[in-house]
Amino acid sequence: MKNKRPISRKPKDLTFAREAVVDPTLFARRLLGVKLSESQVEILHSIRHNRKTAIKACHGVGKTFILAVAVLWWLARYKDGVVLTTSFTYRQVQTQLWFEIHGLIGGARVRYPKVNSTQIKLRDDKNFALGLSTNRAEHFQGYHGQHVLIIADEAPGIDSEVMEAMAGIMAGGDVHLVMAGNPTIPNGAFFDAFHRERSSWNCITIDAFDSPNLQGLTLEQLLQMDPIEGGPLDQNPVPYMVTRRWVYEQYFAWWHGDESGSPIWMSRVRGEFPDQASVVYH
Repeated sequence: MKNKRPISRKPKDLTFAREAVVDPTLFARRLLGVKLSESQVEILHSIRHNRKTAIKACHGVGKTFILAVAVLWWLARYKDGVVLTTSFTYRQVQTQLWFEIHGLIGGARVRYPKVNSTQIKLRDDKNFALGLSTNRAEHFQGYHGQHVLIIADEAPGIDSEVMEAMAGIMAGGDVHLVMAGNPTIPNGAFFDAFHRERSSWNCITIDAFDSPNLQGLTLEQLLQMDPIEGGPLDQNPVPYMVTRRWVYEQYFAWWHGDESGSPIWMSRVRGEFPDQASVVYH
């Protein structure tokens, strides 16, 4: 058996490695070995360049996946980088964002240390990521550093006191805050980021028709497709993202004549806040 080719130590390779760590999209593609959609690239660039990023998205566009990429990039980018992650429930922290983090580490082209359920430590006690529950605002007190990334996934359900505690961490250092979720509730901190506080946030909206499987299509064109199994509705170049058939089926399940009368369709397919919140969680 031939020996594996030794890793090149040429200056150009070291330069590329440095560039890949600085640029989150290069980091994702070259060091984690993943492909990115246009919306995912936009999210990574926003996290890199903006102190506050708010992301409202439909189902199935890889939102939580790209947040997991951001966690690993931030840790690699800054030797003293700290990442705090949370979600609506601690179970969601474990089974969604940190599930994606574990998957990325397992397939990465670089070696990572052993990862606990919701904690990873790279270099020392100043370079780590941690998943926290949201049942007590005190959980977010005392975390400060030169470079801190805070990620709140499923942000519409997070208590306002917890959001205030996370905002308090931004008082010192280079701290970036990310809120992301389905726009199901037209009130609260997540809603405000897209409305009365919009000037403080870089806001990103991801419609199902922005995803790779529906990009370039209109709703009218989708509805004209033959629904036969194996037909055009099943021609999805990225099958693990929101599919044409799912959107087609939800149109008939959730549509009520016009967008303003269908809050579930608006929030879960079009990535927009509904006028009425009462219907959305049922």
